[in-house]
Amino acid sequence: MVIARALGAILTACVILSACATQLPAPTVTFDNVQRLREAPALALGGFTRGSDLSEQRDRSLSIRADSLQPPGGGTFSGYLRSVIESELSGAGKLDSGSNLVLSAQLTRSEVSTSGSQGHGAIAAQFRLTRAGAVVFDKEISVQDQWPSSFLGGIAIPDAMNHYTGLYPQLFCALLADPDFQAAAR
Repeated sequence: MVIARALGAILTACVILSACATQLPAPTVTFDNVQRLREAPALALGGFTRGSDLSEQRDRSLSIRADSLQPPGGGTFSGYLRSVIESELSGAGKLDSGSNLVLSAQLTRSEVSTSGSQGHGAIAAQFRLTRAGAVVFDKEISVQDQWPSSFLGGIAIPDAMNHYTGLYPQLFCALLADPDFQAAAR
């Protein structure tokens, strides 16, 4: 009986400790964005930082119940946004460091929640496109997602992480679909 309790306590501690911090996966290329980029001009990437309304803490870590979600390599979510866009542009053959069109952004919103029976995630960024140094596009773009959330943390936490991670390519897709951005990038 004592051994069973000790093993139970050890297993519980292992589960709790293993669910302390999870890093986002490395970005992958999405088919929808590659398709949208076919007709787009090549872009260079500028700075990607956090906006003034987003705390430094929220740019580095988000809490999902007993877990914390962090960008890869101890970076920032604003840096992760840059990595996602860089991956998408590279995958489509549209990343050109010498382009006179330079895309930069400030991450203005980053949140994920699994309270109750609903999960919710949202991100937003103020994107700026310059052509030969002159600003031709400056607009905030946002995306959000809702999904049914499980009461069980072992199900709800990974599901929330997957939905949150999926918001980054969706945000880039929303930027590419924006008529003002399309007009400015021509």
